[in-house]
Amino acid sequence: MKDIRIQWETKSQWEVSTAEEINNLKVDFVLFGGGGLFLPDQEGARRNNNTGWQIDIPEYEYKNIRPFYFGTAIGFNWFRNCKYKKEIIKKSAKNFIEHSEGIGIRNYGSIVNIKKITQLDNGIYWLPCPTTFLCKLSLLGIDNELESLEKDYLSKNRNYSLKKKLNIAINLSCDRLEQRNLKKSDFIKLRPMIEDLINDGHKIKYLAHKNIDLIAYEIIGSKYFKELINIASFSKKEIIQEYSKFDCVLGGRGHSLMIPIGLSIPVISLTSHDKQKFFMQDLKLNEFSLEIADLSGEEIKKNTAILIKEINSQYKFINDYQNLALDAWRKYVEKIYSKFK
Repeated sequence: MKDIRIQWETKSQWEVSTAEEINNLKVDFVLFGGGGLFLPDQEGARRNNNTGWQIDIPEYEYKNIRPFYFGTAIGFNWFRNCKYKKEIIKKSAKNFIEHSEGIGIRNYGSIVNIKKITQLDNGIYWLPCPTTFLCKLSLLGIDNELESLEKDYLSKNRNYSLKKKLNIAINLSCDRLEQRNLKKSDFIKLRPMIEDLINDGHKIKYLAHKNIDLIAYEIIGSKYFKELINIASFSKKEIIQEYSKFDCVLGGRGHSLMIPIGLSIPVISLTSHDKQKFFMQDLKLNEFSLEIADLSGEEIKKNTAILIKEINSQYKFINDYQNLALDAWRKYVEKIYSKFK
């Protein structure tokens, strides 16, 4: 099996809408992957999409796909106040799963949702995003793009128990605020927390993932941050290098939690989306998830002060999660290899 070589052909999910289009690719197997596939209103999706999610293949077409196919680390990204009912994907998602060789979903909360909608129990399993165990991939020599990250950085115990002043990044997601149940005033509530961290000697920097995230930076005020960093146009290598400078990340996006965790950097989730909550649950770090719409500024400040002091407790949980993730991916690869025996 070690002699197998794979040549990848990448297609956007919006480019393929029939079994015939897939069959004409003349491939041996197909992987459907992506964090936000289970999302009904993603900008750029086909306007005539009738499936309710981002894969625009009618339910009756899946049985006609000739190469075997898997789902790979797919996320259920339904926003909390989404105007679409989750049941709209039932027929399409059910057929997608039933005719697959197995669908890997990136967190257990998403698995619960998908099982409830499709009324299926088999063929769905946990397969987290590789972003969440980046350091393990590099140490195993799997991801060549991470070679620039020195082995001693990735393997050392990033324990800051003796480090009193932390370099902290704050990220906030500003897209679809109404669907996140967020108001601009919720960002203002973060000022007391930031002031408290600064008074304790920590360096606070704002880290924007997208240009739209600059809205929160402007609302809170530039005076509250030592630096503004916008990684919207950064390469993968540059993003990882930027994150590796921080001791802790207060993340308001899924990937602003997943990337630091992948680098074994502790996080506090500024939660406005269920996928953040689900991820923190998988890490067994539920208490490090703060629902910012539900808490007052004073409550956010007090909770954060407590959590920062407990931040070292995360390292064991992060390592345990990454080992489980690696094991899940080993089993996943074995499933693919087994089709060629």
